[in-house]
Amino acid sequence: MLNKITVLSALSLTLLAGSGAAFAQAPAATAPKPATKAGMRSVTDILGRIQTGAGAGIRVVADSTIGSALVSLPSGDTTPENVEAQIAAVITELPKGTVWAKLYLPAATARAYKGDDLAEFAFAQSKLFGRVGDAPAGTVEVMGKNLPADKAQAVIDALDLKPVYLVTNPTMKAVGDGDMTQWATLTDEQKADFAKKEATKRLAMGPEAFGKEFSGYVAQQSAVMGQMFGQMSPEQREVYGKAIRDSFQNGVGMGGMMMWGGNGGRGGNGGQRPNRPQVTPQ
Repeated sequence: MLNKITVLSALSLTLLAGSGAAFAQAPAATAPKPATKAGMRSVTDILGRIQTGAGAGIRVVADSTIGSALVSLPSGDTTPENVEAQIAAVITELPKGTVWAKLYLPAATARAYKGDDLAEFAFAQSKLFGRVGDAPAGTVEVMGKNLPADKAQAVIDALDLKPVYLVTNPTMKAVGDGDMTQWATLTDEQKADFAKKEATKRLAMGPEAFGKEFSGYVAQQSAVMGQMFGQMSPEQREVYGKAIRDSFQNGVGMGGMMMWGGNGGRGGNGGQRPNRPQVTPQ
């Protein structure tokens, strides 16, 4: 049987550092491979196709951390019997850290569930009740409660619950939420993909809305840094100040990204300046 993050079986889980949430990695060795790479589609589109063949009342969605990624069409038609195998096959083509979960939720509004909302629910459940999908063998997890398998179906029927499958990447979600400890774990490709998505969101805001958001961020961080340095001794200020200066010299400073990166920055040579890091759009 395929390993997975699910409320139906216990798994070997990977803990997402810093968030308290755990999800299982998809087992590439056991999942069936797509027969062809032709016909690439977005994850959201592919999961929609899988959902159509999965049967009435079943929902299959991705959140925004992975929904726009391109994957190939699954081999064969989707049936209620192979829906989980096809989801696992999709996972094998996605960036490291992508996982899937099976949740039981009220059927009345199941068709209205959105991927990002489901991801928030799964993370909240993991914080409240422990690792999602970590039910002992022979039990089924329903709304955070592990029930004997022979009794779980009666509870599911009584509450009118339906299975909802979620595909997400917890690492990318953590980065999006501002967890910089996870940024270092991303590949260059994942960092570039994340940056492009965030840039697209901000461009869509328009200059006025973006200006307000950015000024609020700068004001917030300035207040924090002011308090932080105000509580330091002169020796601590020197040490922390040096760390900040080094980060700008050895990495890419915010000012460099905004004013000097790529071909649109200041200067007659596309924004390039001696001894200053460059950020070139891909």
